[in-house]
Amino acid sequence: DAIVTNPQSSATERGTAWGALGKVHLAYGFLESAAGCFHNAVALDPTDFRWSFYLAHACQLDGKSATALPAIERALQQMQYDSSATPADELAGVLFLAEVQMQLNQPEEARDNLEAALQANPQCVFALVKLGQIASEAGESDLALDYYQRALALVPNRDEIRYRLATEYRRRGELELAAKFASSSNPTQNPIRYANPLMAALESLNISAKHQNFLGMRHYAAGRFQPAADHYARGLKADPENIGVRGNLGLALLSLGKPAEALPHLMEARRRLPDSEEFRVGWIKALAVDPTTRNSAIAEAQTWHHDQPRNLMALELLADVLIQGEQFETSLTTCLQAAAVDPTQPWPRLKQARAQAALKRYREARETLEQATRSFPNDDNVRHSLARLLVTCPDGAVRDGPRGYQLLTDLFKANPTVTRGESLAFALAETGKFDEALKRQRWALQTCGDVFGPEIRERLEAGLRYLEAQHPCREAWPFGGLLSDYQKPH
Repeated sequence: DAIVTNPQSSATERGTAWGALGKVHLAYGFLESAAGCFHNAVALDPTDFRWSFYLAHACQLDGKSATALPAIERALQQMQYDSSATPADELAGVLFLAEVQMQLNQPEEARDNLEAALQANPQCVFALVKLGQIASEAGESDLALDYYQRALALVPNRDEIRYRLATEYRRRGELELAAKFASSSNPTQNPIRYANPLMAALESLNISAKHQNFLGMRHYAAGRFQPAADHYARGLKADPENIGVRGNLGLALLSLGKPAEALPHLMEARRRLPDSEEFRVGWIKALAVDPTTRNSAIAEAQTWHHDQPRNLMALELLADVLIQGEQFETSLTTCLQAAAVDPTQPWPRLKQARAQAALKRYREARETLEQATRSFPNDDNVRHSLARLLVTCPDGAVRDGPRGYQLLTDLFKANPTVTRGESLAFALAETGKFDEALKRQRWALQTCGDVFGPEIRERLEAGLRYLEAQHPCREAWPFGGLLSDYQKPH
């Protein structure tokens, strides 16, 4: 305000002040007032591309794509003469322009811009997917499939791309290929986006509990528990009475292996939101970590199951806490009950195999997982669990190192996660390739960093020690922790 009202301020200074105010309004979602600020900034300082860029985004988010179009076109023109504009800003602007053109039913104009973006960055998944969408809607099925396949090669197993491939094959009547790419996940939960540095920078301006909770949930869903906890803590500081943020902080702390810190947050969330199944699960899991309260956790889980015998979340929780309490037979019975309640769910089979392995019924565990891979051929978790058993099972008659190695090579190539890297290291060791196993395990440990919680890191460090000693890795059940009395392959 001081700059805007000061008659001695230059037009550029006043434009910058209006732009800064608009950024704050945009960060908090006040779209109409943000657009007004950016209009003023553009009028006062027409050479700064940022104000037209942000104006376009404010209008588009407010459902005014027709107004956003000339603003983003102007921003792209200004970028040509503004040395502060980076190639990443320009690429984001071109992709945003294409996005707006598609919303305004201008597919050919959008196609031109997407092709230009793809020429600038041949690995731009967003451009490939949108070009596939335009081709599909134009009846160019072969071209659409080509774009989708190229996108899938860059980000394997991405649900949105698999969904689009399945849909395109279904339109062509190629049902077997459609089934190959079918996904049980909701493709709209994690849509393909593109890097947009200027819009990403706005996130730091919004310290509201709502926004910090949103950012925390995004990190939590990706398994980045430390950043998630940091955002939830900021949100709770902004609004100490926000019980949803408090409960989410408890869940993140629990995932970080800090049950004592998590428990009071989860207890309060459970008290104030008694209908929240998620916080009920977190609270009971926090109780189950401590041996002194584990029986209380089992009793709480049994009460929930007794009250709602067909509730799958209650059944899954009960199976988990029973395993922690080493009540393996009862956990196995619980898994069988869950499979009967809903045979379409893969998790009862995974936990059934876990209980069978814990009971040293390794052949049964393998057969359970083999059947699960046939029932759920597109479920990577099922295939990963089978592969893990094949390379870490204490029973040499159950292990199959070469097959496990092939499964894990395919899984890691499709999606190189920390856990898949660890499993691949164990498979390499099982097949006698200890030097390669050490490289892969060290990669997993380095990639893990401090964001996934101490439990994962400690498991990775233990695995590294085994591999450094040229020992194969053995687990009581898949992902259950390494056995101290390891067996050499036989």
